[in-house]
Amino acid sequence: MGDAPVLSLPPDLTLLSGDLSNPLGNLVLRQVDPPRVLKVYRRRRSKARTWMSLFSGVFVERKRPIDATSRQQIERDCLELWTREGYRTPHVLEGPKPTWIEAPYLWIEDTPGQRLLFALAEPEIPRARKEAWLQQVARETLARQRRALELSEPLLIPEHPTFKHILVHGHDDLVTIDLENAFRPGYPLLYAIAYELASLLRSIPPVPETAGLDEVFLEALDDHDLIRDACRDYSRLTLVRTARRWSDRIRRDRSKTAAVDRLAAHVATSNRSREASGAESLG
Repeated sequence: MGDAPVLSLPPDLTLLSGDLSNPLGNLVLRQVDPPRVLKVYRRRRSKARTWMSLFSGVFVERKRPIDATSRQQIERDCLELWTREGYRTPHVLEGPKPTWIEAPYLWIEDTPGQRLLFALAEPEIPRARKEAWLQQVARETLARQRRALELSEPLLIPEHPTFKHILVHGHDDLVTIDLENAFRPGYPLLYAIAYELASLLRSIPPVPETAGLDEVFLEALDDHDLIRDACRDYSRLTLVRTARRWSDRIRRDRSKTAAVDRLAAHVATSNRSREASGAESLG
């Protein structure tokens, strides 16, 4: 792998991420004129490990294939669907076939910006702006999840949801990126919804600059019926789901399962508070 030839880029492309000397891993490049991004999809790991992951993902975890060609098609489908439904992602653009590499590719809108994960931890960014971002993400995520249920469409729920995959483009244009992995048709959507909300909650970086922002995010998640149903589905007592929750808890200090528990507890507490307020007003 270390002896792999270094790819030679055309002069109008700048490498944003990836390793030109390594045959593994995606490449992301920027073109200035016209402004757009070229994403090149390549194998992430050895062929043997790719086949093992393919079998595990498709037949055990019910995810879509992870080979380069499949990931390119998945991302195109996701970007076009999200755009059509009004959810912010980079738009798919037209562009020439790269002649300097043989691999699946996609031209997309250039939406430069800081990853929200890191912006939340920036001490110089005003607290009010961070809170507004989290409230916006919460509103838009719930709306998209409700639409996924209406359409029975798992492509509307990211398979790797974190604040690392949201860019702050401009002042408050929050753009979701990296949608090349997805759940298979028929995947249990309530489970996926709980997984997404928990993944977002736990991805708020635990640093002094974000103190209390997790509560802001929780308060903005105001569709309590949906969240309650999703948490119940995530916690169903089946052999596979129980094993997943057990593995998740022991492998991570800040597990997704603990985040689901926190979501459920927050909804329960909020509902009790509302009921108590309603009883007082009647009295």
